[in-house]
Amino acid sequence: MLGEIVLPAGTKTVKLGEIPRLIATAIYPEIQGNCPRVISYLNKLETGGENTVPTHRSEPLTENDWDMLKAIWHGLPPYREKLTELEWVSYREAFENAPHKPTWTLMPYWLDEKLNTDLARFDAENQHLKALKAAVNRGLVTPRSHALVPVSMAAGEMLMNAVLTVADFAQYADGYHIEVRTQTDNHLPEICAQQSKETQDAGRQAETDNDVDLAALFDGVGIEQLEKMFPTSTDGNGMWKGWGHRASESGLSSARVGRGRYNPYTAGLWWLTTKNPKGWDLARLRRKLAQNLPSRSMDSMGLLTGELE
Repeated sequence: MLGEIVLPAGTKTVKLGEIPRLIATAIYPEIQGNCPRVISYLNKLETGGENTVPTHRSEPLTENDWDMLKAIWHGLPPYREKLTELEWVSYREAFENAPHKPTWTLMPYWLDEKLNTDLARFDAENQHLKALKAAVNRGLVTPRSHALVPVSMAAGEMLMNAVLTVADFAQYADGYHIEVRTQTDNHLPEICAQQSKETQDAGRQAETDNDVDLAALFDGVGIEQLEKMFPTSTDGNGMWKGWGHRASESGLSSARVGRGRYNPYTAGLWWLTTKNPKGWDLARLRRKLAQNLPSRSMDSMGLLTGELE
């Protein structure tokens, strides 16, 4: 089995509306505690200088670039992979204040294990909601009323409030290699169950690679632009300003790409998964992002909308 769902003792039925979340959480359990983001890798972005044309696409660092960075960072511990955000501050400041700063700037690509897991779980929940509705339509799952009378014609909120017996739920989840059981006195689940490392790593890496590619389509924007793209009020004076001022505390720092600048893709996903805005889902978020692509990335719009040629 790839995961486990432990229901409270005495549970007889489970609402259909809860099943996608239960399955998604079994596949991608929540990561508890503080999990700081770390640098996955460094790229450079040409900003323009004398006889230099600025670009909008980051490039890998060359051997000569690394030699220059070693000279700039000579007073710091040798650079290593997976520096935390706090550790990176010293290297970033040394680079920005270097007397012979190059015409390019550094662009760190961040690996946020907790955020990636939250995103994977969020996407899995959406996929399982669609799969569950399809299973009901095909007669593979029998939703029931509180009196356990079949209500196979139910739809919308009525369908989500319908229930499955624990036995039916267990049979359905088994198709996804998820075990369902109820908690008993002689078989208590571990509070911090050991996660399936192979499944977690594979899913998380796929999600990380995809997010890095999509985030690279965007240039950094200010808080005002984020408020316009993902509004939190009708007068433009929403919550984004406060989240930006307390970026480390709020978690928005995971989307920061420079002083007062945030990657719209990463910021949007953070907003969607942590604030659960009413009326928004991943599909709507991606449509909004597609409408705000910089000109350099217009040819890649299909990566966001799924409408590939």
